[in-house]
Amino acid sequence: MKKLFLVLLAVTAMHFAAGEAKAECLQDAWGNVKCGAGMCAKDAWGNVKCSDVWGGGCAKDAWGNVTCGAGQCIQDAWGNVKCSPFPGGSCLKDSWGNVHCGAGPCTSDAWGNVTCAASPGGSCLKDAWGNVKCGAGQCLKDAWGNVKCSNVPYGSCAKDAWGNVVCQ
Repeated sequence: MKKLFLVLLAVTAMHFAAGEAKAECLQDAWGNVKCGAGMCAKDAWGNVKCSDVWGGGCAKDAWGNVTCGAGQCIQDAWGNVKCSPFPGGSCLKDSWGNVHCGAGPCTSDAWGNVTCAASPGGSCLKDAWGNVKCGAGQCLKDAWGNVKCSNVPYGSCAKDAWGNVVCQ
């Protein structure tokens, strides 16, 4: 029983260390503590605002106001904050300062255009020519720089002995 407890404790610690648990608490300017299911941030006046969605994010705009959302939040080139509407989703700024968000990770191509994975378990990867390909699961580059992605949510890929990518 003690071994099982230690194993569960170690797994929980790894879960938190990996950054997967994103709940947060912050103290405001008056000493009050506010907690959210996701990230919390202080505005320019010391007020705390938290995302009420697990894995949600918060960001401060150019004027010191905090915006929180279901996914990652980032500031665009004009100081406005945009958040991913998908729980745990991500956002990325393109070459022109516009923010693009998706359910999964976002990547920019060789020309600064942003593409985001359509599903939370998905991924995006740039090929040898700077083009981005996204899939429902893991993406991997073969020996020649081509990208192949799993079309199974949270699916995985691996290279065979000849450098070909095989996905489930």
